[in-house]
Amino acid sequence: MKIVTTGAHRFENINPNSEKLTVDKLRIFPGCEGYTDAEAENIIASLELLSEICYNAAKENKTHSIDNQLTVSLCPKKTAA
Repeated sequence: MKIVTTGAHRFENINPNSEKLTVDKLRIFPGCEGYTDAEAENIIASLELLSEICYNAAKENKTHSIDNQLTVSLCPKKTAA
């Protein structure tokens, strides 16, 4: 597993060849070891559907990404007199 760091973000490259997720690969992740084949297949199908929904939303520009946010208080802090 290769770890990529860009600025404040840390990414782990867990699928560098973009291979399809399989039941055996899913079971590698912590907490997923005990899934039955049927459970794992349902999870994989759900993840594929979620990724398609996210991709289509991003493609249609319905998402917003804000990096380097600056927090501005609309209520100035009161100082002690």
